[in-house]
Amino acid sequence: MTVISPIVYRPMRALFSPRSRSSLPLAAALALLATSALAQQTEPQQTDPVPPPPAVGDNAQNPPPEAKATAVPQVDLLAALQSALRTHPSVQSARQKLTASNYELDAAEYRLYPTPAIDLGAISGSSRSNGNQTSISVTQPLYAFGRYTSAIDAAESRVSAATVAIDEAQLDLMDQTVTAYYEVVKAEARLAVQNRFVDQHRDLRDTVERRLKAEVGSESDLVLAQTRLSQAQNDRSLIEAQVKKARNTLMNLTSLNAAQVVPPAQLDAPFRSEEAFQSKALAYSPNLKRLRAESIALKQDAAVAWANTKPQLVLRAERVESNVPTPYADNRLITALQYQPGAGFSAGSVAQAAEAKAVAAELDIRSAQLKLTERVSTVYSDLTANLTQARNLERVLRLNNDFFQSMLRQFQLGKRSWLDVLNALRDSNQSELGYATAAADAQLNSRRALLLSGQLEAVVDAGKGAAQ
Repeated sequence: MTVISPIVYRPMRALFSPRSRSSLPLAAALALLATSALAQQTEPQQTDPVPPPPAVGDNAQNPPPEAKATAVPQVDLLAALQSALRTHPSVQSARQKLTASNYELDAAEYRLYPTPAIDLGAISGSSRSNGNQTSISVTQPLYAFGRYTSAIDAAESRVSAATVAIDEAQLDLMDQTVTAYYEVVKAEARLAVQNRFVDQHRDLRDTVERRLKAEVGSESDLVLAQTRLSQAQNDRSLIEAQVKKARNTLMNLTSLNAAQVVPPAQLDAPFRSEEAFQSKALAYSPNLKRLRAESIALKQDAAVAWANTKPQLVLRAERVESNVPTPYADNRLITALQYQPGAGFSAGSVAQAAEAKAVAAELDIRSAQLKLTERVSTVYSDLTANLTQARNLERVLRLNNDFFQSMLRQFQLGKRSWLDVLNALRDSNQSELGYATAAADAQLNSRRALLLSGQLEAVVDAGKGAAQ
């Protein structure tokens, strides 16, 4: 397989002032992210405000000793983002397109300089007119109705578009990475909840077995307890598959082995109103900036196309040498008016097509604004709903935990059936799973809102995500 090495742009022009052609906003943000994350890595992670359900059965009095923690590869959000931006081909492709745009700008600027040409010809005719003719010329355009300056302006706009396209590719990749990261965080949180649920069912099953041996329980209670335990174990296997899938997605984006992710610090809602969010997102959007730059380039292309429908004035210095009919050499200085309307006078159609493309580019900008507005509205609505769900489910979880403990005590007193206890435990588990999902989705949408509004540092630094 042939490997194509990336091409690094090195300006060959010494007659033109250098331009700034690097992607600065996201590059600067990443440097700030690296410094701001140092303090975050040394601070303890915030704990879940909702305590896990208490142990049940005999293990409530004699909890098992904790297993020793084994070292596993850990990945935090900053490391995931930096690795994705460094290794993902979409960003590298955008950089190569910027290199190509710079070379196209070089080519457009060189058209202002004289064009050398060499013609080597053989003349065939009668016996006296056979021979060779050679001409060397240098042609300098004097006036061309703006076709060359407009071409340079178009190339400069494409350089600007390609520069912003790097930011756009990086922003899209960061959004994908943050989404994949929180899918892992959410799946692991749900797995931890389900593991506790399985342990609780196992404790209850063991308790029923002991009660049955002591002849104070029933066989039907043991069958019911074992059935619920099997269901919980099956649900856990499904969540384990989700964890594996989420980790694989994150690894494909970042090239990191995400055996365990570190949950980032908790963020509050970054915006108090959708209007403030919309304003920031529209002002920052790299996609809109790229489309505007491309629109300017297409307008300049239209100007070039219309200039091509007009003649241009050139100055040509030429030396001709020939041996037909006798050897001779001639030096000439010619001022000429050149007119090339294209095959079948097609230059006018080309110009009209260029104008239509420029109009289409303006419509693309309006379409992108509508899509961004809809996307921002969706993220804000989802975030608001997630925060509301998390608050409500937190209260429901506490109530369900208390209700389960009440059912267990009443069962021990003979006032409730074993089915009531298992149903109460199931309700507690469902509310805890729902809370874990809503809390993770709220943090994901908070960071997506920060990305869309250009607050890149606050994505990994919770202290810089104040509401606006």
